Amino acid sequence: MTFTCRKPLLLVAVATLLSSCTSTPALNEPDEASLGRSKFSPVEVCRISGKDEYLARLVCESGDRIEIGQRGNVGPRTEMKSNATQDEVREMIRRNLQYSSPAAGVPDYHIVDVYPVKCGATVRFVYLDMYHCDKPSPQNAPRGFKLLPTQR
Repeated sequence: MTFTCRKPLLLVAVATLLSSCTSTPALNEPDEASLGRSKFSPVEVCRISGKDEYLARLVCESGDRIEIGQRGNVGPRTEMKSNATQDEVREMIRRNLQYSSPAAGVPDYHIVDVYPVKCGATVRFVYLDMYHCDKPSPQNAPRGFKLLPTQR
C-alpha cells in the first residue's frame, strides 16, 4: 500500500483554518472593551503620580467631573500559585519593584487597586495597576467615561 501527500490541499486547509482565527489580546494586555473594568484588565499607569494624573483627566461620558471614592486593594492581577517556592516569590517581588511590564507571556503579579467612581447617581469601579512605568500614559478611558487630553 502506498500513500501520496497532497501538499496543495494541506496548505489550503491550514490557510483556511488560520484565516478563520480571531485575534485575541496578548497576555498582560488589557483589551479595549474591558479596560479598567476588572483586576484582570486594569488601566496601566506609573506610580501614584500617574494614577493621580489619569484620574484627574477621567470624566463622565457627559463631560461632567467624576467623584472618586475610597481606594481599595484587590490583590495581584494574577494569583501566585499556592505551591510557589520562596525563590519564585522573591523573583515575583523583585520584578514588581522594577515598575515595569512583565515580558510577553510572563504573568503579571502587580497589585491592583480599585476606585469607586461616581457619575451622577451611577457608581462604577475603575481598576488601576500602578506598576507600568515603561509605557506612555494611557490615552483610553474605560467604557462609560471619557479621558481629557494630557495637559502640557
